[in-house]
Amino acid sequence: MKKVWNATEIEYIKEAYAQGKREKLIAHELGRTESSVSKAITRYKIRTKRDYSILSRQSTSKASAGRKVKPTKVVRPQMTFNGTACNWTSADEVLRYLGEKSSQFEIRYRNFTPVYIFQNREVSLAKVLMEANKIRLEENQPIFHLEEVTE
Repeated sequence: MKKVWNATEIEYIKEAYAQGKREKLIAHELGRTESSVSKAITRYKIRTKRDYSILSRQSTSKASAGRKVKPTKVVRPQMTFNGTACNWTSADEVLRYLGEKSSQFEIRYRNFTPVYIFQNREVSLAKVLMEANKIRLEENQPIFHLEEVTE
């Protein structure tokens, strides 16, 4: 049976989410499922783009319940593991690049949401990034790195 969210719980979720707590931990603290917390975050427009790389491990164990975990900020690397420069960019730039370079790529819209089509098949943004980077490697250009996909 669905349990209605009260104002106190919603306010707690807003604060906890803003502090960087993971949905799993918030759910544990509220006695709710992770799925219901995730849906509430979406429903009440609490969700924002988060940088998960700055969050340290958070545990739901009783031993750590009294401690507050402070996330440490991680600086986005400017070099890859092999020493080449990172070409951090936006998804829009990758989509524009692949649209210019490949006749097999197109963007369609379904319910006002973009759907990426490559070789007449629906693909994810990760696949779009791979195809764009394949072309860039053939042209001896540095590959794209996307925060949402590459991390």
